[in-house]
Amino acid sequence: QKSSGHLSSKSTMAPASRKSFRWVDETGATQRIAADSNLCPHNDEKIEVWICVADFDVPFRVQPFFDSPLAQKPECRNGKKVNAVLEGDWLKVYDVKESIDLTQAFGRRSLQAASKSFEFTATGSYLPTELPGGQQKLFKREKLYLFEQSEHQHAGKAKKDSCAVMWRRRPESRARFNPESGVLRRARSFSALLFRAARGNWMRMRPRMPVDSP
Repeated sequence: QKSSGHLSSKSTMAPASRKSFRWVDETGATQRIAADSNLCPHNDEKIEVWICVADFDVPFRVQPFFDSPLAQKPECRNGKKVNAVLEGDWLKVYDVKESIDLTQAFGRRSLQAASKSFEFTATGSYLPTELPGGQQKLFKREKLYLFEQSEHQHAGKAKKDSCAVMWRRRPESRARFNPESGVLRRARSFSALLFRAARGNWMRMRPRMPVDSP
């Protein structure tokens, strides 16, 4: 099954409802074209980038069933990205090929007149998004995965900063009531009491200079 999306830079602007297109290239890196770009293809198949989050290698299958035969391709390891369409609890894997036509850009100062085309090919293999009964999540959308990682990093940094502030914070002084004078006084902190005691000992132990008599 093959389908292609081809848009030239001379065509009209992409509709506002169109979303940006993300795909994984042959090197495994995620690429993106903005939704308002004339080169953004019509993603009728609703292909998305999914990332493997399983703690084991997930095998490809020829049908969206766990008892289906395995596909003749290497298993999907943790952190690997695939182009796929969600069908129920399974991912239908696609190959996305990009080609650029520079014939229209000859004789111009920029490459804005170049056209880009995409070819979406179903590989005939499937991957489960989770184990039976939802025991473990195996794949997540890349955008959701990156968002969760960002939130986790921000939470860890906030917790670290909070611990640092608590470590530097001096113990709050507590109010102390003197029953004899009837005055509510603020008790000194422990460090202040130690400093006061050490200063008093030094004042008592320092040598006194003799006083000359007149």
